[in-house]
Amino acid sequence: MHITYKIKPDRVADFKRAFDRCAVETLKEPGCLKYEIYQSYNDTTLFFLLEKWQHKQAHQKHSQTEHLKAYFKAIEGAFDQGGSFELLRIPPAIEAK
Repeated sequence: MHITYKIKPDRVADFKRAFDRCAVETLKEPGCLKYEIYQSYNDTTLFFLLEKWQHKQAHQKHSQTEHLKAYFKAIEGAFDQGGSFELLRIPPAIEAK
């Protein structure tokens, strides 16, 4: 998964703290292979989340966890206009490299 977040300027620090807390627990989940966030150099309110899961069921379980619910509660109202959500599937030949 690749998710782009546009965050209100006054909520950037809140967003980063909430993500860091969530990431610690998410990375412990069975099937979580990658859970990283990147902040744009050119626009400090723009973030890119990269998630990689072993299988769809692991991601579905993640969406029901208490730490993810706490994350969304902590960032409530932080989103600015913009952003996107995209599910990507990496072909096995590319993934193996």
